[in-house]
Amino acid sequence: MAIPSYDMSCFKLPPKLCSKIKGMMARYWWGQKKEERRKVNWISWKKLCSSKFVGGMGFKELEVFNMALLAKQAWRLLQEKESLFHKMYAARYFSDGNLLTASLGRNPSYAWRGIWEAKSLLVQGGRWNVGDGSLIHILNDVWIPGFRNLRQELGTEQSSKQLCQLDNQVLSLTDPSTKWWDIAKVRSLFNPNIVNAIIRLHLSHTGAIDHWMW
Repeated sequence: MAIPSYDMSCFKLPPKLCSKIKGMMARYWWGQKKEERRKVNWISWKKLCSSKFVGGMGFKELEVFNMALLAKQAWRLLQEKESLFHKMYAARYFSDGNLLTASLGRNPSYAWRGIWEAKSLLVQGGRWNVGDGSLIHILNDVWIPGFRNLRQELGTEQSSKQLCQLDNQVLSLTDPSTKWWDIAKVRSLFNPNIVNAIIRLHLSHTGAIDHWMW
């Protein structure tokens, strides 16, 4: 299991290769002294890959493990923006500095293909943490706990005038004088459930920038 770990942290391995490695692990685990004897799989591989806390052996599902390691690389690109790693990839693939909206691009490297595919895991499991609200789009980004798709949640209840106001950054929902939510504006734009979720979010009073969180 340890041998391919480094490669899996850099590249997305083909499914056939993962299957072959899994077969090698299974043959070793269920192997007999005499190679000509047929190996008996006494329990499913999926069960063996379960955690030891629930009765499994803690083996890795290689394709899932591979994507998890690549997602860690994508997380590094999000968090370590002063690193050479980030600067090189940003210059080549997302010059606007936003990894989450980056496209695959033309003639991408094999390493970038894996990271680009794995970043979808960060999108699914993370959200924006509101600092001053200047980097977060109200409708297009995930920033309200419990509401992954705000456009879908609002449906057709918004008027064209209200939608125009929502096509903006989260900063537009705050009061510059108090550096807190403009409660009257928030209540005029959203239903009570969304309003309650928004006003529970603590804005930064020190000018901290927005950042992605898991």
